[in-house]
Amino acid sequence: MSGQEFVWPIGTQKKNYEIFDTTLLKPEPVKFTGTSTVNVMIVDVFVEHVENQTVTTVSLPGSLVGIKGESTVKLPEELTATNTYYVDPTSGSPLKVVENQTEFLQNTTTGVPALTLLHGTLTTTPKSIAAAVNTAKSSDTEISWVQEIGPLIGGLLGLLLLVLGILLVLSHYEEYYEYEDEDAEVPAGA
Repeated sequence: MSGQEFVWPIGTQKKNYEIFDTTLLKPEPVKFTGTSTVNVMIVDVFVEHVENQTVTTVSLPGSLVGIKGESTVKLPEELTATNTYYVDPTSGSPLKVVENQTEFLQNTTTGVPALTLLHGTLTTTPKSIAAAVNTAKSSDTEISWVQEIGPLIGGLLGLLLLVLGILLVLSHYEEYYEYEDEDAEVPAGA
């Protein structure tokens, strides 16, 4: 399976998402199609459609692809794919990926595929899905702490420090006037 990395847009709308496709070595659009569940986790589902995009150019013997009279030919390697990503909405990590891909060498003269390199469906194994779900749950807990509990603790700590500061100022203020009163009680002629 090729590794992909999501590139999330700014904002919270589930529109105009892209994924970095490591086969094509560039970002490709993905469409948010709804939600589903993976191992009892609710996930967002994104689908990437790739139609006959050139991956690279390959040099090979002409006889291998049915081109007679050419000892070596250069043909574009093309990719057609429908890839589905099941993503944890909190951490953004993919939990499951299903890639339905066809890679082929395109005969530029006839416009038809000359040689199929890959035609199949690749999917994440159950063991990998379970590991990804466990990691996502851990990440979701950490994110929850940072987003919800951290600010609450910070706010309470700030309030406590504010009260402590006020008490320190007031105690210093009382001590100042106590010294001033002691000086005033001394008789002037004594």
